Amino acid sequence: MIYKLWFHVDGAYGGPAAMEDSRRALFSGLELADSMSTMPINGSTARSIVGCLLFRDEVKARQAFSEASEADYIKGP
Repeated sequence: MIYKLWFHVDGAYGGPAAMEDSRRALFSGLELADSMSTMPINGSTARSIVGCLLFRDEVKARQAFSEASEADYIKGP
């Protein structure tokens, strides 16, 4: 059965750790995500408003967000 769900991973803190070979097994399944967000310097003492959103497939991302922008709950009165 296909559900057509979007699999997003919030990797704000743990995302960068997934790049370390010694910890990669802890993040099994991450490679299946359609998108992932991260904040490169989270966990440090520096404050940042910089974030990064990564998409697996640009075309699917554009389709997903263009359809959402027409949803009833987004439209104004």
